[in-house]
Amino acid sequence: GYTVDENNSGILNLNLGNYDIIVICLGSAWYSAYSAAEVSAISNFVSKGGGLLILGDNAYCPNANINPVSQAFGTTLGLSDISDLPVTNLSSHPIFQGVSSLFMVAAGEISGSYPSSEQAWTDAGEAVVTVSESGSGRMVAMGDINLFENAYLGNANNQLFAENVFEWLTGPSCDYCLTGEAGYVWCLNIL
Repeated sequence: GYTVDENNSGILNLNLGNYDIIVICLGSAWYSAYSAAEVSAISNFVSKGGGLLILGDNAYCPNANINPVSQAFGTTLGLSDISDLPVTNLSSHPIFQGVSSLFMVAAGEISGSYPSSEQAWTDAGEAVVTVSESGSGRMVAMGDINLFENAYLGNANNQLFAENVFEWLTGPSCDYCLTGEAGYVWCLNIL
């Protein structure tokens, strides 16, 4: 249900107002770091209600290229290596609704501090997912660029998790949300 555009010309050459979500993947930032101007444009996009998904990876990868973006939201990527594993220590955050396990491939540990918060951990306590709300927008960061690949989307609950992440990133900001029997989310804004 989502329309996807790929861009090779860079964030500063786009009208970000035309998008609901930006996906920043280490795989497409392998050879160059995000500039301060790009980080500012992305931060402004999120604060105005945009969604941001950041996909980092293990410590052998150049996470430093996307850490300027993730650190603007309180997350640092690529702290250590995590082997292929299921992740079952999940918070009660809406991105995990109906999800009991994620399968990550050669992932990396991440850390979250204000304004982000850690939401999923390995059995050893290494964080692998963080979330943040900034202005009226939202951010999700993960320590694995492979999680949503076609080859791994069918593993564990990866597909449901992907659907939940994109739904949450595009969802309304509200003061109080309730989930009904059919999984519908009802939001109330308190004035």
